[in-house]
Amino acid sequence: MKHAVVFAGALVLAACKPDLAGDDALVTSTRLLAVRGEPAETAPGATATYTAFIAVPGGDDYAGAVRYAFCDALKPPAENAVVASACRDASTLTDVGTTNPVVAKTPADACSTFGPVTRSTGFRTAAPDETGGYYQPLRVDVPHVAPAFHLARLSCGAGQAAADVATEFAARYHANENPHISGLNGTAASRSVSLDALPSNARVTLTVHWAKADAEKYVSYDADSASLVDRRESMQLAWYVDGGALETESTSVAESDPATSSSNVFFAPASGEIHLWVVLRDARGGVDVLSRTLVVAR
Repeated sequence: MKHAVVFAGALVLAACKPDLAGDDALVTSTRLLAVRGEPAETAPGATATYTAFIAVPGGDDYAGAVRYAFCDALKPPAENAVVASACRDASTLTDVGTTNPVVAKTPADACSTFGPVTRSTGFRTAAPDETGGYYQPLRVDVPHVAPAFHLARLSCGAGQAAADVATEFAARYHANENPHISGLNGTAASRSVSLDALPSNARVTLTVHWAKADAEKYVSYDADSASLVDRRESMQLAWYVDGGALETESTSVAESDPATSSSNVFFAPASGEIHLWVVLRDARGGVDVLSRTLVVAR
């Protein structure tokens, strides 16, 4: 895995047990956590390198196969899903490769299939997400793991905006870049603790950090007002461990919040090594992943 997630300081658990995160945070079998595209946003015909981050209980590196394939099926309006159910059908898939990472060229028709470009019928093919983004589905298959989809962000312009607004958008818009986790630390009762020697049966606050610039400022097109809106990316973190327990499965920093860190609470077991993974996602689909071994001493 890329980057490591860090555990924080400890406090002995009180008799009152808190509500803990559910099974989604506990890695008990091989799990695909995230896929990162580099660059994080591409234009049709451009290439990107995709890396699947796969967690294995015990912290071992995943050595198996990974199959990547672009799906060209547009999701029908009646389907309440992220991608079309037809993406389960091999006939909708274009194989990209089985290496990890893999280099792939964004389909030339991506913006006409999944973006704002109109076909000859005048049918608008897709609506943007709340950030104004359009996405090409990339199916990722890992043996013995349910198929998953990475949504590769597309550079498709401002879509249905008037010519002058579209021109301004093109001049001001900066394609998304992946965020980067810059550090992880642990604290307990306002005291810094070593992640290599966590106290037994302790409550540890883990804090993940990133640079201020990683929550990028960007411009998006608002169709309701037919104008451009200045925004800043929100951040969301997914947390995973293969032992002990986490207080919550996810944490976040809102678009209006300038914070450059986010914390979670880890409940350490009596002893042993615990493996932690944290996935940092920005609002426009950028990804970074941190993995770290935490050592609990008796």
